[in-house]
Amino acid sequence: MDDTAAKRIDDEIAEVCGTLNATAGRLVALIAQALESGAYAVAGIHSAEQWVAWTCGVSPGRARRLVAMARRLGELPETRAALEAGELGEDQVAVICHHTPSAYDAEAAIVAREATVGQLQRILSRYRFDEPESAQPPSAEGRPEPEEPEPEAAEPAEPEPRRVSFGFTDEGQWRLSALLPPDEAALVERALAAARQAIFGGDADSADTPAKVSWADALVALADTYLGGEGVARPHHDRHLVLFH
Repeated sequence: MDDTAAKRIDDEIAEVCGTLNATAGRLVALIAQALESGAYAVAGIHSAEQWVAWTCGVSPGRARRLVAMARRLGELPETRAALEAGELGEDQVAVICHHTPSAYDAEAAIVAREATVGQLQRILSRYRFDEPESAQPPSAEGRPEPEEPEPEAAEPAEPEPRRVSFGFTDEGQWRLSALLPPDEAALVERALAAARQAIFGGDADSADTPAKVSWADALVALADTYLGGEGVARPHHDRHLVLFH
């Protein structure tokens, strides 16, 4: 496929996704209106989530997420505007609604524009936001104002699986297995490729290479390089010490 055709497809996908995002924003705004007006409380319906699942033809899980987003986006104007403009996707906004206090709305919307859903989930779930003031200002009568009920957090997108396992097989070989999100996998792959090229000192895949460097060689080289750099703080005899039972 030539570059012109690939760009055309990319541009069309971006246009379609922008339309889908803006449509999701409009849907969430309509759900918010239904919540505010009580339009969802019809005969046979026991909750807003049930009404959304029935009216929109979506799964119960997505219905819960849409309702929670509708309840929170009123206090997240920057995120809401980005969704309605098609700049952010529903999954990205759900993560922001689940993790972000209203005071950090603008910052979260900026980060979300440059991050995948998995990256955004990891960033916001681990960030320590400043705690809000616990004391409420007194009212005119000298009594503290009643606290507003906490809005229900939006159900976040399912986190991407990531795990690493290793150990010896029955044949006595050592086996390593990893499952990572695409962005983290690309980072590991680039590191392995760089190590592989460094071992050979040129193009490790060249047909003129007398003995090709394997990915296993690259992995061992990465481990050796890390131990060599980090081991400076350890006693010399322990830097590359491996005990094999």
